[in-house]
Amino acid sequence: MARFRNISGEDRHVGRVDGPVVAAGEVVPVDEDVTGQSDDAYIVGSGDEARAWPKSTWELLEEPKSRKASE
Repeated sequence: MARFRNISGEDRHVGRVDGPVVAAGEVVPVDEDVTGQSDDAYIVGSGDEARAWPKSTWELLEEPKSRKASE
């Protein structure tokens, strides 16, 4: 599962023009993994379901590290 932060400075729709809105600076989780990238976009998913997430708009965040309970 990938997570992206909206770095565009504007609210953006995710996936489609009528998709959910992500405000500038907010993080959105994506159910698919990043399967590749080009110079200007991250590729999420594969085949007909693959989508490009422009690097100028979306920052790919690292997976959160799991925390062990300290005792």
